[in-house]
Amino acid sequence: MPSIEYTQSKGLIQKSSTTSEINLQGELFGARNKVETIADGSLATALKTLSLEDSGKTFLIAAQTNADNKVITLPQTEARKTSAKLTTAGAFTLGKTLSINAFGKSVTFLFVANDGAANADLVDSAGQADVNGQFVAVRISDGAANAITNLQAAIGDANAFGNTVATVDVGGDATSIEAAVAGNKNGTITSNDSQITINAQPTDGADAAANALGVNYTFITQAVTGKIVHIQLGTNNLETATSVLVKGTIPSAGGGGSTDNGNDTKVSLTGAAEAGTVIRCVYDDTSTGTWFFSGQQLTDAKVAFA
Repeated sequence: MPSIEYTQSKGLIQKSSTTSEINLQGELFGARNKVETIADGSLATALKTLSLEDSGKTFLIAAQTNADNKVITLPQTEARKTSAKLTTAGAFTLGKTLSINAFGKSVTFLFVANDGAANADLVDSAGQADVNGQFVAVRISDGAANAITNLQAAIGDANAFGNTVATVDVGGDATSIEAAVAGNKNGTITSNDSQITINAQPTDGADAAANALGVNYTFITQAVTGKIVHIQLGTNNLETATSVLVKGTIPSAGGGGSTDNGNDTKVSLTGAAEAGTVIRCVYDDTSTGTWFFSGQQLTDAKVAFA
């Protein structure tokens, strides 16, 4: 079958052959890294969400003229925690249900009278206490705030999710639910009670990305930053970052700089970061699961770990 061969004297030629081998000779020269400009962003906080396929790229950060705290998000390299948000408009409706099929378990809550079964008791379909019941009781209460408090109590009980999730009151009439450990424990939450609004389904958990070792990016400011720009870990529905951390040293021309040994989730360019500031980051997923940052800032306090 025909094959292709490259020689210095003839270049790329087709020839008859019984194999599909391509024999390339000579040197590769003039190779360049991929360069991409991150332009002045809008009022939205997101500037760029990086992917593993962006590894090796150099990003030129243009001056920013809109809001502070714009975000360049690092790719996901470790599993996030699945989470969800629920809000109630008032007291729950007697006899209605809330089903959670996520976080590694399947639980259905039944809204019962305030003088009936206690929060988190197992009950039958009529709301009567039953150690073999298929529902977990939640009292309807007398208002949105108390109803949410009752739901939080029921979710945290051993009969429901036990220590597998955490609940947090996020505003008096709302609650958040987050898995205790990271991992892909996505699912669905449904209710036939019009008082319940499901603001965010538990769909943000994800498994760790494979082969992230050595993924790296370089960022160079084209001008004075103008506004605060963060290079940071991604978050889930509840704004919780992964357990991966960032650390490293970004020195200044004066011999100082910014250093961190871990426990942070982002590196920030202040609005006064000068043109020519360089930040490099590389991921190590075999030992510490950490983004290591290095680079150069012209003067101190223009780059910060936080």
